[in-house]
Formats: sequence, structure tokens, C-alpha cells
Amino acid sequence: MKNMYYKDLLYKLILALLISLPISVAVTSVLFAIMVLVYIAWCFEEKKIVFIPNQLDKFFLFYIALEFITAFNSNYTIEAIIHSKRLLLISFLYLVVLSFNTKKRIETAIYILAIVFAIVSLFEIGNYFIFIKDRLHIVHHPLTSSGMKMIVALFIIPYLFDKEIDFKNKSKLALLLFPIIISLLLTKSRSSLIAFVIGSFVIGVMYNRKIIYLTIFSIIMFYLFAPQHLIDRVSSIYDLNHPNNIGRLNMWKTGIEMWKDKPILGFGDIDLYKIYIQYRVPTIAEPAGHLHNNFLQILVSMGLVGFTIVNLLFYKILQMEFNFFKKSESLFIKKIAITSLSIFTAFLINGLFEWNFGDQEIMILVWLSIGLAISAFNLESEKI
Repeated sequence: MKNMYYKDLLYKLILALLISLPISVAVTSVLFAIMVLVYIAWCFEEKKIVFIPNQLDKFFLFYIALEFITAFNSNYTIEAIIHSKRLLLISFLYLVVLSFNTKKRIETAIYILAIVFAIVSLFEIGNYFIFIKDRLHIVHHPLTSSGMKMIVALFIIPYLFDKEIDFKNKSKLALLLFPIIISLLLTKSRSSLIAFVIGSFVIGVMYNRKIIYLTIFSIIMFYLFAPQHLIDRVSSIYDLNHPNNIGRLNMWKTGIEMWKDKPILGFGDIDLYKIYIQYRVPTIAEPAGHLHNNFLQILVSMGLVGFTIVNLLFYKILQMEFNFFKKSESLFIKKIAITSLSIFTAFLINGLFEWNFGDQEIMILVWLSIGLAISAFNLESEKI
């Protein structure tokens, strides 16, 4: 009975957090803190660590250990330790695995995300056109907003091609997806758009080829009918002489020079700007509290050791999700596994151009998708 009480409470808190995610950073943070306290109370009552193991456990432990090793090796130890609070977000994955113990709960979370993000997207689109903004955003920075919308859209797409869902419900999901896609475009985040297309192709290749054809058709329609300013923004991806691209390339070159001075354990998990200004070309004023690239950011902040361990974690996540898809005979589990795989692939592609691994809201959705895949597979293997 105790287990069910805490599982039910955590499940409801997670749903509340997902609802708050696109609306309020403060409410999301408070709800996450409450969830952690509820979990601690559960462990105290059970007089043990309540825990469902998974294939990622040891990789998370190595990553956590390295975060603190690099912090104590840093010249800014206190700041690095404070930044290590991002490690708490990993617990979200474990709380999802503990509380999402039925198919209905897993699908409820996805439907709630679709509904909430569709409603918020409609409001944001209205705000964008009424106040004639350059990029769509209200609560979150455009890059954070686009990353979240990219992930939620990828959650929805497999359901549109699920043979077990009738046309009426697919139509409802398509209507929810439409404003999310439009708002994603209006954020003008090129990296999120690229990542979304690649994530869609992953689903298409492994789940339903019709998604590939629809994606290609959508790209053609975009270039035929989208406003010129959006076409120009997307097309600038390929222009190495575009000011934004020049700024990123210079930033990355500077990042490599920084890494050369601390190649093994890096500078620590800190705001890198105070270090960056010592290395950058004086004529380049690109701000760089981070380096707009997950892999380079990890290399500079945690050195080659941290880079290796984090990439092993990323590889293990992809491998686990792929194995869930290949090993399961359940269409439901295959769908959740390929959703999770496409989201993590898109996250990695997006992370080639952004520090999304350090973005709380995006990582909540990433850990959610992985947690749901583990939960779904656990249902079949009777681990719960």
C-alpha cells in the first residue's frame, strides 16, 4: 500500500510538472523539488533506497563521480559544485521508471504534453503576430522553446501512424501537432529544425516509411509556400559566411584552444565566459558562457576523461533504446522505444549547435523519454 501511495503521488506530480513545463520555470522547479522530497520521504518510510535498476546505472555513477572530480580540480571549485546541481535532473528518469508502471500512465503523459504544448503554441503564435516579434518566445528563450517543441512533436508523430489508433484520434493528434510545428518554425532555431527532421527520419526508417515521405513532402511545401524570411533563416544553415555561422565557428576554434591548456580534466562545470575572453580573438565579441556545442562544452569543462565517459553514456542510451525496439514483440513498446530513440538522436544533433545538455527544461523531456522507454520495456519483461 505504501508503494502504491508514493507511486501514485509521484505520478500526479510528474503530470503536473509536465503541464507547467512550457508555462512557468518557477513552478516547474518547485514541483521538481517537491518530487525529490516525496521520494526521500518514501525511502525513509521504507528504510531503504527505493530503486528499480536499469542498464544506465553505472554510466550515470561514472558521470556523477567525474563531475565532482573535475569540480575539485577546477580553479573555481565552488562554482563548479553549484553547477553540479544539474545532476539532480537525472533522478527524474528514475522517478518516471518508479511511477509510470502501466501503459495508460505512459500514454497519458504523452497526450498531456501534446495538449499543453499545442495550447501554449497557439497562444505564442498569436502573441508573435500581434506584437510582430522577430522570433517566437514568451516564457522561454527561443532555443529552449524550440528544443522542447522539437521533442514533443517527436513524441506525437509515431501515434499518427499507429495501426491500433483509429482515424478520429489520429486526427485529433494531428490537430495538436500542427500549432507545435508552426511555433517551432517561428522560433527560427535552425538546429532544432534540423534535429526534428533527422528525428522524423529515424522514426520513418525504423517504424513507418510513410513518415519519410511526409517529411520530404513537408520540406518541399515549406520551400514553396513559407514566408521568405523563414526560408532565408533555414537556408542560412548552409552559408558559412553568415554572421551567426562565423560566430559559432570562431567560438568553437576558441574552445579547442581552451581545451589544449587543460586536456585531461578541463576547467570544471562553470560559466566559461571568464575563461573564454582570455582566449578569443579580440575582434570577436561572441558571448560564450557556454560553447553552443554539447561535445565541445563537455571536452572543455570536463576534459578528455569526462568527454569519454559522457559519450559512453550517450552511446549506451542509444544502444539500450535500439535493443528495446529490436527485442520487444509488443507494438506499444516498439513505438515508445523508437520515440525515445528518435528524441535522443534529435537531442544529440541539436546539441551539435547548442548546449542543450545544460538546459533544465530540455533535459526533463529527454530523461522523461528515456524513462518511459525503460518503463514500457519493464512492463513486458515483468520487472515491475
